[in-house]
Amino acid sequence: MSTIEAKLVLTEADWQRQLLPESYTLTTWAELGDTEATRSCFYHLMSECYLDDPTNPQGLRPPRAKFESQVLGDPDFTPEGCFILLHEQVWVGLALLNRLNETEAWAAFTGLLPAHRGKGLASALKIETICWAKESGLSVIITRVATSNGVMRQLNLQLGFRECSAE
Repeated sequence: MSTIEAKLVLTEADWQRQLLPESYTLTTWAELGDTEATRSCFYHLMSECYLDDPTNPQGLRPPRAKFESQVLGDPDFTPEGCFILLHEQVWVGLALLNRLNETEAWAAFTGLLPAHRGKGLASALKIETICWAKESGLSVIITRVATSNGVMRQLNLQLGFRECSAE
């Protein structure tokens, strides 16, 4: 699977948070707390979103233990940068931004359940992570997207990311 890296320099523009439709709310891992219920909901949402991710051509759900060690066990995992979108209190989307150091963050994942796509919610999630990063004193967000994921590549470009290198 071919991917492309993109960077966003946070000093180059200003972004305005988007209003969500009435039945949607946004929270963070930090606000919810690290509980078994939070871990379970997070795993189920992320693994469901991952099923049709272009980087998962076999459409396999990762085992929960592997998921927890790779995502939650990542030393860069940032609870305040893990945004969860709820629709009527049901987990339907997430954006995972990990702080790498004092100036950089890694946009590790953005995903929505299929029924909630095409409504501008991914854009709202990405903008929320950008605003949080800027308010937290970060200056650069780095991400990597499958070259075949035209929707996410286009969204990133619209938000000001610049594609740098392909693998």
